[in-house]
Amino acid sequence: MIDLFHVSFKYPGSREEALRDLTLHLEKGELAFLTGPSGAGKSSLLRLIFGAEKPSRGQVVIAGHNVSRLTNESLPYLRRNIGMVFQDFKLLPGRTVFDNVAIVLEVLGKSRSYIRPKVLNMLKEVGLTHKAESLPETLSGGEQQRVAMARALVGDPQILLCDEPTGNLDKRQAGEIMALIKKASIRGTTILIATHDPTLLSGNERLFRLEEGRLVAD
Repeated sequence: MIDLFHVSFKYPGSREEALRDLTLHLEKGELAFLTGPSGAGKSSLLRLIFGAEKPSRGQVVIAGHNVSRLTNESLPYLRRNIGMVFQDFKLLPGRTVFDNVAIVLEVLGKSRSYIRPKVLNMLKEVGLTHKAESLPETLSGGEQQRVAMARALVGDPQILLCDEPTGNLDKRQAGEIMALIKKASIRGTTILIATHDPTLLSGNERLFRLEEGRLVAD
């Protein structure tokens, strides 16, 4: 489902490579964690998989599609199958919590009769039903994070990418979010989570470790 072959990546204008000769493979339904110190390349790797960046060298193949060969017109179709939880949430200001989650299903062409119960059920899963008509700017950081998770999961994506998905949550909320993530994995979603939080790891998960842009452990 996710394949990287000898991938290197450098941001425009940078002299240093953010990722160096990185090769990894994730099967359908596999749940894996991505760890490493700040600046190791975790967010850069997620951006490559999401198609927000293209590799300087090597191949990034997502669900059978080579990201480097996708046109700007076809890239959004790939992203429809990818749920992404960004570190800065990227919620739409001036749009309600309900609308922020519903937009994923609207893009997928779902009917109104499908969207409303689906979104409300997803908000219930993240404990935010009572905030459905609130604006993102009125929410706490933890609430915004849960909205971002609801938006990423509501479309039942083939792939879920999470950048520090529990960073603003207390222990109980983090446990609830991880339960949702594991439920999605059981349904067949391939999941990669970038995190600094060792409490999320039980010791049984697939674990990738990056240091200075290199994969040093799998």
